[in-house]
Amino acid sequence: MGSERKRKKQKKQQQNNQQSKYIHFIFYAVITLVVVFIYGKTKSYDFAIDDKIIIVQNVYVNEGFKSFPKLIEAAFNNDMSVPGVTRPLSMFTHALDVSMFGMDAGSHHQMNLLYYLLLGFALFYLLMKYLLKEYPPFLALGIVLLFLSHPVHVESVANIKGRDDILSFLFGVISIILFYKNLDERKIYQQIMIFLGLLFSFLSKETGIIFVILIPLTYYYFKPVKLAQALSQTYGYLIFGAILILLRFLMFIPPPEYINIYNNSILAINSPLDQIMMTFRIMLHYLTLNFWPSPLIWDYSYGHFEMNSSTYLWAIISIVLYLGMLVFGILSFNKKSIIGFGFLFFLIALAPVSNLFIKIATTFGERLLLIPSFGMVLAFVFFIKYGLDKIFTAQVSNNYFRHYGIIGFTILVFSVMSTHRVSAWENDDVLIAIDSKYSKSIRSSKAYIQYLTSIPDPALVNHKKALEVCNDGLDRFPNEWELWYFRGVIQTKLNHIEDAKLAYEKSLEINPNKFITIVNYANFFLEEDPVKAINLFKKAVSVKKDDPRIIGNLAIMLHKNGQLLEAKTYYEQAINLDYQDKNMNQAYQILLNTLENN
Repeated sequence: MGSERKRKKQKKQQQNNQQSKYIHFIFYAVITLVVVFIYGKTKSYDFAIDDKIIIVQNVYVNEGFKSFPKLIEAAFNNDMSVPGVTRPLSMFTHALDVSMFGMDAGSHHQMNLLYYLLLGFALFYLLMKYLLKEYPPFLALGIVLLFLSHPVHVESVANIKGRDDILSFLFGVISIILFYKNLDERKIYQQIMIFLGLLFSFLSKETGIIFVILIPLTYYYFKPVKLAQALSQTYGYLIFGAILILLRFLMFIPPPEYINIYNNSILAINSPLDQIMMTFRIMLHYLTLNFWPSPLIWDYSYGHFEMNSSTYLWAIISIVLYLGMLVFGILSFNKKSIIGFGFLFFLIALAPVSNLFIKIATTFGERLLLIPSFGMVLAFVFFIKYGLDKIFTAQVSNNYFRHYGIIGFTILVFSVMSTHRVSAWENDDVLIAIDSKYSKSIRSSKAYIQYLTSIPDPALVNHKKALEVCNDGLDRFPNEWELWYFRGVIQTKLNHIEDAKLAYEKSLEINPNKFITIVNYANFFLEEDPVKAINLFKKAVSVKKDDPRIIGNLAIMLHKNGQLLEAKTYYEQAINLDYQDKNMNQAYQILLNTLENN
């Protein structure tokens, strides 16, 4: 009789396990469908913005895996001029893509989608299997879908370069999964794999260092252990992290110009107090994008965030909110509140990129929210859960309906917003045109001017629009030489010659050694003032000694002006650089004949 009951119990358990596997398979399928729905169309997209620096124009990547060893060599030589040298694992995946797909941008985009999908799988497995196993699996699914559909992640997925954040998070999550798995099985190879996961996260992007802190924090919150016990079993990861940071600073010593006002506009502020307040003002934007991710833009560099009369007010609000999260996390630490854990996760993950403790090579980036936002999503979901439980006294099933209803509605809204935002990343032109309404940075203004002036437009309507953008930029930043240069180009196209001359003069006054500005300015004087044109061309040649076209033009000007011996010298330089130029050879031969006759 007892054996019969045992068999029935075992059979029921097997049925439950089978049913559970089937449900989990459906959950993974739902995760896949959501990610593909939002990001599937990137298959037809081009490389955009920094993709070109990291992949297309990067000599250590664009030849595929065979040239990857050169990147490693550059790393050991502290060559910070090489893009991606501090993130070799991310660069390895780009080189591998080139080896497999060449420069088919769509395939590179699909690999980003795949890595993002794997991150979603890993997060769902971690929540369902270890962190939230006492809760219904629908809750874990809701958290993961809310995270994956968040519009602030579009840059990380739709911009191929954003892969470094995805990989760093993926390997960090894998490390936590392996840690929990090792708690039950205690196998040496698993311990080694945890350290490898942490290393891979760090080599994908330096912010992966946070996982040496998140492992003990997660262990403390989601296991019935005291803090001392959690630290005693995880201190090795903290030591490993300290070693990685030390090696990072010993190996890579960035030149002074590596971090400047153009990539981090906080450095343009002179007052230390103003710098701190602007930092908190910018950190408030990180916070608000978690809850209302709009508008999203591709560039937040120099010019977007400016000190004004409201900066201090917003900074104080930011300080209060961040202190509130920190205090809540500390006060709820002993209670192991999941909301408090979410806040601490967010703060820890944001700290390395906040510019509050160390200055990094960017003012602000939506991609930098990929990891921190998971903590905020976790806090939001449990705030909804606990809040509704406190407010409503209805049956638990009704409360569950409210929980999942709010989460599901938010997922739907985020999915629509993300799908719309993904469309902006189709290529450079689409992105720049869409974001021109919101981005106030000098970089985005320059990109928009170049975009407008590149459009075929016989009526020059776009050039007039470009002039407005240029003038607006110069009103805010009158010492930007390139904006003055653009104004000269536009005014020339509009046939406003005197205005164009003044613009070029101003550009050269700010930056006297810009080759293209000198040449464009010199072209105005070819007929009206040959001596001035000659002097300007000489200056251009002194700046760039290997341009046969400009050297040849100088030779021709000297020839026309009767300075034959000097012209002969420049003709020879031009021909040495480009001996196949028939016109130059003919002009040189005419000069030689003239010299012989004289």
